[in-house]
Amino acid sequence: MGLYATNKYGVVLFDGVAGAWMSLQVANFTITPSSSTISYTIYKPDNTQFAAGTLAPAGLSIHLPVLPMDGTYALLLRTGLAQVSLEAKLETNRFLPTDAAPLDFARVTGQSTRALIAGVVNEQKAIMVAGLAITPATGPLDVYILLPSGTMFRRTNAAGLGTTTPLAPFTATGTYAVMLAPPAGAMQSSYKVALLRGSILGVDGPPAIGLWGRTELHRDGWQPPACLGWQGDSRLVAALAARFHSPLSLGRLAERLTAISRHPDIRFWAVTRHEWRPLVERAEFPFAAPAGLTLGAAAGTGAAKNVHEVGRMRARLHGDVPAAVRFDPPSTSAGGMSTLTLHFGVGNRSAAILMRRLSFELPQGVRVADPASLGGTCAAIVRASPGSGTVTVERGSLIRPGGCSVSANVIASGAGPFNVVLPAGSLLTDVGTNLAPASATLNVGR
Repeated sequence: MGLYATNKYGVVLFDGVAGAWMSLQVANFTITPSSSTISYTIYKPDNTQFAAGTLAPAGLSIHLPVLPMDGTYALLLRTGLAQVSLEAKLETNRFLPTDAAPLDFARVTGQSTRALIAGVVNEQKAIMVAGLAITPATGPLDVYILLPSGTMFRRTNAAGLGTTTPLAPFTATGTYAVMLAPPAGAMQSSYKVALLRGSILGVDGPPAIGLWGRTELHRDGWQPPACLGWQGDSRLVAALAARFHSPLSLGRLAERLTAISRHPDIRFWAVTRHEWRPLVERAEFPFAAPAGLTLGAAAGTGAAKNVHEVGRMRARLHGDVPAAVRFDPPSTSAGGMSTLTLHFGVGNRSAAILMRRLSFELPQGVRVADPASLGGTCAAIVRASPGSGTVTVERGSLIRPGGCSVSANVIASGAGPFNVVLPAGSLLTDVGTNLAPASATLNVGR
């Protein structure tokens, strides 16, 4: 269409069906003067006004409200003091698939995209943008998700090859609009968009398994996440395992969570009140979680982009791994030596792995003796330097079935009772934590 005189009108007619979501994409837009805009008005089949706005080189997409009736709609263009030529294309907005092949989009200067999500209240998903290419690369792709009411639900962006964004549970049932807008100055953009479905984990229930095994995913830069949530007891442990393509071999390797944590591009996120925040930097599980917490895992676009299958996720109650503290002998004289012993997991049937370093602080006036004579029955890495005030048990140490201990010699420089406490929750393992504190007293005479 060419409108080469000022104060002229152009009309575009199109047929619509009630309930349809449609967009008009304008291309090859030339306007004189270049800083000008043209206004438009859209009329319903009954000739009443339906929508209005302006077209400019930086905004050439008209995303219509949901059509209210069947019939022929009219787009009226007003040039004002400008001269303009353009091409217009009508497209139907598509619903994003869940756990299926993504939708492909390609846009030119000034164009944006609207896709749709069929949302169900309390349902949780993640939105993925992959195969992203922006020319020139002037910035990220902005992504806006609107509630059925039209207000903002989630705002994010996609950069690099793409980004996976875990979403908070939907707050209403209805059609959510996903707006994807390239940065200013972008002449061309292309990308793929789809959804991943979340899994609700029953505490102490069977693992939830999610598979994304299509080989093209990692080539296109997909980051397959696992979105999962649970309700119930606030003392929870999450365990996660994954399969991935090794960069050194085409064979599949099954690794435990500790292996995944070696990949810095994998991040875990928690959501409360519909706002996501980083939960742990390197997936150090288990963790103390409030009831109703939602957990998501997503791989980045770096070395971890080859992750293509995440599964066997489980939530379970924190068990009690009892702890006790003892001095032997419990009484000594100033300058005399006593052995500090920390007992872990007494009476537990299964082994436990320490998931976080345990630092046990000695009271003022008590220090590690020389020699420290580190010992015990746990398969543990224990550190305690003579003269220091801390005994450390490193992450990865093993607490044997039935319980075990670590020990170090200590010495007091003066008289008095010296009380030590291991607070509840200090002993964090893959099967639980110490739910009660442990304490002991060293009596030192003059």
